[in-house]
Amino acid sequence: MLAITANWGIGDGSLADSRATRATAWLDAIRREIVRAGWGRDGRYCPVDEVTLIFAGDTFDWLLSARWDGPDRPWHGGARSEEARGGVAAATIQAARPLLATMARWAGAGLPVPAATPRGRPSEWAKQTVRIRPVVLAGDRDSWLTDHAATAVRFRITTGQEWSDGRWHVRHGHDLDALTHGGAAVPRGGRQPTLAESLLTDLVVRFAVAARCDADLWPLVRPRLAMLSAARLSQWPALIAGMAGDEQDRRSAWSPWRRAVAAWHRAAVRELPTCETEFDALGEVAAWLDGARAGSPVPDTIRRLDNPLPGHRVGTSIVAGPAWPESPSLIGHRSDGREWVEPLGGPPPTASVVAIGGGAAGSGFIDAA
Repeated sequence: MLAITANWGIGDGSLADSRATRATAWLDAIRREIVRAGWGRDGRYCPVDEVTLIFAGDTFDWLLSARWDGPDRPWHGGARSEEARGGVAAATIQAARPLLATMARWAGAGLPVPAATPRGRPSEWAKQTVRIRPVVLAGDRDSWLTDHAATAVRFRITTGQEWSDGRWHVRHGHDLDALTHGGAAVPRGGRQPTLAESLLTDLVVRFAVAARCDADLWPLVRPRLAMLSAARLSQWPALIAGMAGDEQDRRSAWSPWRRAVAAWHRAAVRELPTCETEFDALGEVAAWLDGARAGSPVPDTIRRLDNPLPGHRVGTSIVAGPAWPESPSLIGHRSDGREWVEPLGGPPPTASVVAIGGGAAGSGFIDAA
């Protein structure tokens, strides 16, 4: 059985809630689903023997951190930025220890589930052990995940950029998104930022740090930062407006936000982000984020940046679109041919797309961006 989730965005807790408890609770849903997967088409129960549990990118959000309130950036080369990246990663791994410890326990001892009776029903007393193979793949928010392979080994977790069993190929798919195109592990000499990296560290982090200095504004901003970080550009003005109640609160929120937008634009002009578009997006994005209000018509440029690039359905493919952490997807596959796709942990957002298409038999690609 293959179970896939993505985009949990566990942070270091320096600016927003770490969200680690949500991911840990999701493992309870997986436990129930593994038991339910034992029921066959004929109505008989036969437990699955093995589950590959894949966190297909952005398990961690290493961009929304107060560590980037300074000259260092996640995409810079050099020892100081490398140390900063390591510090952010270590803090998020510490926050996620309950989740990682559970996966380590499952990987080491297996997961006990009811055994099958001779009549094809779950036993009330006998247990059977299901082998669990945890895999955590790098995404655009945790692109330097493979730098921490030694830590993953301690938790019995396999890490990498993509996973394949010869039939299914799983990767995060952020190269298909104009905002995150170009995101990868940071080479020794550094690289250009993606547009998403530039916006999150030079705008959202800057705004959050400014809001943290305002005792009245910070309680309104902090609970919504993780949602802002995960949202599409078209949603940002409405989310900023939603951080404040009355007109005075809205003015207090918009003032530091507009200053952060202007500072981001200056920084992005100096250090141009990669953006897989045929137009210059910086000016358009700055104008939208500076002047838009809740309910403003979304310009065509912003809509195009909202949508992943076309052409990523290859072969027999299951493509999970931009997913919110509150509603991860389970993609099940059994050796007897049964396959299914369903959301877990809440209703699916309207922006999420799950498509099953035809193609060459015996091959599949899963992009979980």
